[in-house]
Amino acid sequence: MSHIKIISPGLQTSVQDEGRTGMMHLGVPQSGAADKLSLALANYCLGNPAHMAGLEMMLTGPDIEFSGAAHFALCGAHMSARLNDTPIKFGKAHQAKAGDILKIGALGQESSARKTTAKGARSYLAFAGGIDVPIFMGSRSTYLRGAFGGFQGRVLQAGDELAIGMAVAAPRALPANILPHYGGAFVLNLIEGPEFNWLDKAAQSRIFQTRFTASGQTDRMGARLKADSSLASPELPSTQLPSMSSSAARPGTLQYPPNGQPILLGIDGQTIGGYARIGQIMRADWPYMGQIKPGTYIYFRRCSPDQARQALRQRTAFYQSFMPDFSF
Repeated sequence: MSHIKIISPGLQTSVQDEGRTGMMHLGVPQSGAADKLSLALANYCLGNPAHMAGLEMMLTGPDIEFSGAAHFALCGAHMSARLNDTPIKFGKAHQAKAGDILKIGALGQESSARKTTAKGARSYLAFAGGIDVPIFMGSRSTYLRGAFGGFQGRVLQAGDELAIGMAVAAPRALPANILPHYGGAFVLNLIEGPEFNWLDKAAQSRIFQTRFTASGQTDRMGARLKADSSLASPELPSTQLPSMSSSAARPGTLQYPPNGQPILLGIDGQTIGGYARIGQIMRADWPYMGQIKPGTYIYFRRCSPDQARQALRQRTAFYQSFMPDFSF
């Protein structure tokens, strides 16, 4: 068993795995990696099981010191990364030795003087053998609002030390066509929700004709969306929809509050809510939701339940062809 020491933590670095299942009836969100696919791919590079816990990093990554030999891999939104003074690539296994320093910089920064536009929101750092933190409610994931799971129920801080495994089954690199790439906008497939028909026909149409922008109120719980009033299509109306009892919600639920600014629930989103549920993002698109940050453009495309099931089967079959234990 080896250890890593956090020298500086980055903006929001936490321990995450595939999340908790079967707990929503107790009011416990799924949690886990916001972009579960990127974490699984980082684990794949190391021969780890897809669900093994790693570090989720948002916008800016940590500086880490290794206490002993270890293998690690990065995947997700591109952040600059150096092992000591050597730039390293995403999507492949790397080896560190005792005393080495891994520095993960800001989102969108290249290792040279050239910079790119920051795209996506989160990156994932996996270690061969995973991260050894206690299992709580069946998961090693951190639920930040509940202050439990992960490492002491919180984001990492300078001076924290975490135990990591050392086993390496098959270090490898991802093919270029599998390595995730993100743009500045996402088109998310939306199934009509239970209260979709509470909107009038004009508002229903505008949901699928409007470019939305994720507001500053965007985090792991979800994103409040603003219609882009600078475009030709008008903003969604503020409207008093019928009152409703708090009802079940889950990641990907699109709520419509009275102010007409939809709320897209994220991986840590509440399990019940009192706003109209006008849509549900198909499950195969959930990894994209985890890459939304303030300023991201979002479009919704109408999707039927049958189309969503077909997309899930196809994407699952593709990734399970080389990660048999992966599921969305």
